[in-house]
Amino acid sequence: MKNTTANEVLKTLIEKLKTKSLTPTTYYELLNAIGDLYVQGHDIDWDAFYQSESHQLIMLLNYSFLKKTHWCDTNKIQSSPPQPLPGEKIQLSELEVKPPQIENAPSVPDKPEILSPKMKEDNLRQNTNEPVNEAIRKIIAETLFIDSNLIHDTEFFQDLGIDSILGVEIAQKIQKKFNIELNAATLYTYSTVSQLANFIVQQANIPSTSDEQKEVMQIQAQDQALSISISPWFRTTLLSRPDIDLFCFHCAGGGPALFNGWRVLLPKNIGLHLIELPGREKRIGEPLETNAQKLVENIGNEIIGAKLKRYIFFSHSLGALLAFYVAKYLQQKKVNLPEIIFLSSCPSPENDIGLLKDFKKNSLSDQTLLEKLDELGVNGIPSEIRYNSDALKIYLNILRADMDLEFNTPWFEQLLATDRLSSTFVIMAGENDRFISLKEMESWKEYTSGSFFKKSFPGNHFYLTVDKAAVCDFIANMIVT
Repeated sequence: MKNTTANEVLKTLIEKLKTKSLTPTTYYELLNAIGDLYVQGHDIDWDAFYQSESHQLIMLLNYSFLKKTHWCDTNKIQSSPPQPLPGEKIQLSELEVKPPQIENAPSVPDKPEILSPKMKEDNLRQNTNEPVNEAIRKIIAETLFIDSNLIHDTEFFQDLGIDSILGVEIAQKIQKKFNIELNAATLYTYSTVSQLANFIVQQANIPSTSDEQKEVMQIQAQDQALSISISPWFRTTLLSRPDIDLFCFHCAGGGPALFNGWRVLLPKNIGLHLIELPGREKRIGEPLETNAQKLVENIGNEIIGAKLKRYIFFSHSLGALLAFYVAKYLQQKKVNLPEIIFLSSCPSPENDIGLLKDFKKNSLSDQTLLEKLDELGVNGIPSEIRYNSDALKIYLNILRADMDLEFNTPWFEQLLATDRLSSTFVIMAGENDRFISLKEMESWKEYTSGSFFKKSFPGNHFYLTVDKAAVCDFIANMIVT
């Protein structure tokens, strides 16, 4: 009689799991059987579950007040050598696997490391600043409840899931550790372990140890020139010298974190600049700005000062109005305009469908404001913010300030009275958005003399967080065409 190995049993179970006609009971029994083998120490090819599926980048919950709910402490998991499969029959509702005389599974060897560029960088990490680097990695790991070996010295903090709330916690720990002045904004200016370590070394007057260290720091300084913000108004990350620059305008109540993950999804030749308004994320220590004209002028003047040859705008919800008026301001200043303006999930200036006015009522209680968001099907408030009173208060203050922005003053009316923009307009919306439909956005066509395109995506008002890869691919393809 043929012996059955653990791998053969697992292969059979996984193939059966892919059967579409399974009942829920059988499906869970299959999962439990696979889980039992995994707990016994048998190696599982996880890719086998999803061979016909496409991959999608998702953000994990990293807020400190929900970590204990969503993250497990791997240090508490006791590993044990793989045990032999039981000789008895594995019974399932619609599956029966008999493994007579099953051989003992061999010890599972450690998987070889797949050397990504970041892992190669870590393997070649210089000793320069290493004690500082190691201390930073340890603090971040403790805050995120992850292994410090998973943190790479050139990985951007925002890609680790570090937002303004976590940034405050990490900055306080680093400040205490090195006895220097530090705040959350510093983590956005020096946004990798290497950059932050260099900053700390300089601030704390930690002596250099060798000429080699100075050489490495010079290289890192050149690298930093491609990754730090060119202005307080933009959070900039460049992987190479860009052929074209993309400026992203976030929604009301939001911040640059809306576009987390975009850097790795966009081509390297596109420079990514996330608009950073006062009072949030790295600028959380500044007062919120409720004067829309000041915002338009400040952002517009920064773009003028950058003297960019080619650039485009992507804007979402209320951010679309801000982006549009920044373009009108640039037109008034007679400078080159964005080649393309992506306008996502927002009515045109003279087509206010009434919902924005509803949110502008400062008399609305917090509960009423949340209910109105729910009525629209926005679903844009992460649960880790919604069910934490302190975080929710910060969010609602930002949301109210953004909704107080007025775009119907005489200054804005004068901008509207000028010629149409020559930029290509691309309108975008979620198919199930109850705030605004793609059809209701077609009036944007009256504000451009350039080409006009429209595109819908699965999802609601925050469709762009559902499949970030699809949105970024669409933007990149539009630039090519």
